[in-house]
Amino acid sequence: MAQGAGATAQKLAAAMAAAAGWVVLGGGCQPQVLPSKAVTAEARTGDAAGSDAAAVDAGGGDALGGQAGNDAAKAADAGEVVVVGSDKEPMVALPAGSYYRGASARQVQAGLGSDSELPQHLVQLKGFALDKHEVTVAQYMACMASGGCTAVTSAAANLGCNMDAPGRSSHPVNCVTWTQAHAYCQWAGKRLPTDAEWEYAARGLDNTDDPRVYPWGQQLPDCSYAVYLDAAGNGCGQKATWPVCSKPAGNSPQGLCDLAGNVLEFNSDWFYSYVTGIQTDPLGPASGTAKVIRGGSRATPAEGLRASLRGDLEVGKSFSDIGFRCAF
Repeated sequence: MAQGAGATAQKLAAAMAAAAGWVVLGGGCQPQVLPSKAVTAEARTGDAAGSDAAAVDAGGGDALGGQAGNDAAKAADAGEVVVVGSDKEPMVALPAGSYYRGASARQVQAGLGSDSELPQHLVQLKGFALDKHEVTVAQYMACMASGGCTAVTSAAANLGCNMDAPGRSSHPVNCVTWTQAHAYCQWAGKRLPTDAEWEYAARGLDNTDDPRVYPWGQQLPDCSYAVYLDAAGNGCGQKATWPVCSKPAGNSPQGLCDLAGNVLEFNSDWFYSYVTGIQTDPLGPASGTAKVIRGGSRATPAEGLRASLRGDLEVGKSFSDIGFRCAF
C-alpha cells in the first residue's frame, strides 16, 4: 500500500476512535479497529458469544482499512453516517452514554409495560455503530454469492418471505434464523447488537427516567412513522414488508430507520431477566435457549412498537416477520 493511503487509513481510524470511543490497535497499511467494548471468548463462554467476539476481532480492522480510500467513509461524529465493514453499507455512529432501560413507572401505570421490561435500570454503554437500516435481500444475496451465508426460505416456499420475490431486493431479508443473521454479520466484519445497545439506539439516546416510547418520540404510531398492523391491515395494508427506510418520519434522532416495524430484529444476547442497579455494557448469559428479538414488525399492532418491548425466539427458528441489522 502506498504511504499516503496508509496515512489516510490511520487518520480515519483515529478520527473514528476519538468520536465514538473506539480503540485502535496496530498500524501500517491495515490498522485493526476494535470497539472498546469488545469482549473476548474467555469473558463470554457461550459458543455464540465467543464467535461474536471472534468475528469482531477478525473482521473489524480489515474492513475499515479497505475503506480508507473510499470517499463515502466519514469520521464518526455522533450520529454521523459511516461506512465500516465489507458489506460497505451505511452505519450510524452512536456515542458513549447512559439511559434507563426497560419500562418506566409511568408506562406501567398506563398499561404500556410488561414483565420482560422490568425493573427499569440505568445502563452505561461505550460508543458503537449500528447499521442505518435492516439488512436487505440484496445484501444477504451478496453474502450467499460469496459463500459466507446459507440460503434462507424463499418466496416460492413461503409467500411472506422476501428472498427471490420480485421487486423486493431493497426489502429487509426475513425468514432468517439467528444463526444465519450472526453469520452475515460475521461475514461483513461486524456483529449483532446487544439487547442494551439496541434499546439505547431505539430510545434516541434519551437519558431520562421516562425516555421516548418510540424511536421517533412519544407520538402514537401511524403509517407515517412505521410499517405495522394498522386499521388497513398487515404492513399498513400492503400485507408485506416495505423497502428499508420507507418511513423517514419514524427514524430515530440519529437517523436510524425502521427500529419500529417492518421486521423484528435479532440481538446477540440470549434472553434474560433484568436486574436492578447500574449496569455497564451488560451482556446476556453465556448460554440459553432463545435469543432476544426487538422492534415490532409489519404484523405487529401499535402497542408492539414500543422501544422497550422485548421478545425471544429459539436460535434455529425463522419467521417472515423477523430480520436483523448489524453493529460494530
